[in-house]
Amino acid sequence: MLRIETFAPARRGTAPSTCSRRRGIASHARPEHNHQMDACVFCGLISADSARWIAKEDAAVAFLPLPAEEIAPGHTLVVPRRHTTAGLLDAQPGDLALVMDLAQRIAQKMVARLGATGVCLLNASGPGSGRSVDHLHLHVVPRYPGDGDDCLPWPTGRSGHRLAVDPQVLLST
Repeated sequence: MLRIETFAPARRGTAPSTCSRRRGIASHARPEHNHQMDACVFCGLISADSARWIAKEDAAVAFLPLPAEEIAPGHTLVVPRRHTTAGLLDAQPGDLALVMDLAQRIAQKMVARLGATGVCLLNASGPGSGRSVDHLHLHVVPRYPGDGDDCLPWPTGRSGHRLAVDPQVLLST
């Protein structure tokens, strides 16, 4: 069942929290409160209801970043309402499934309604990932004809880290 509710743009004058290294991202409210939520910009946007909403559902929300942070027209962030500190690494499985479901439906609308020819789904999780907010979030970025591959925020180099054991052995057991 496709259920995406659309909302009016955010109210001006509402200041988001400052936990983001990148400006322009809002926060959300989690069912149970903790002190990490107080500093989470996404938790703040959700509780203040001050984002440029694309969708608001029981377990997940989607909103536009600030215009200066937009990678492409329609770039959308999808986040669970429940706070996470390590993103994908500590998200509840049910929340993760609902976030992915919402991200897929938004991606489909990007192709059907915005004329995108594809989407990029971007995430960074954990302290060493370069993430901008300590809360699970997926960037759903529409790609348009002529965008090319050069503007994708993909790692440009290979890690110099070496393991003593074959990673396949460690990951498949």
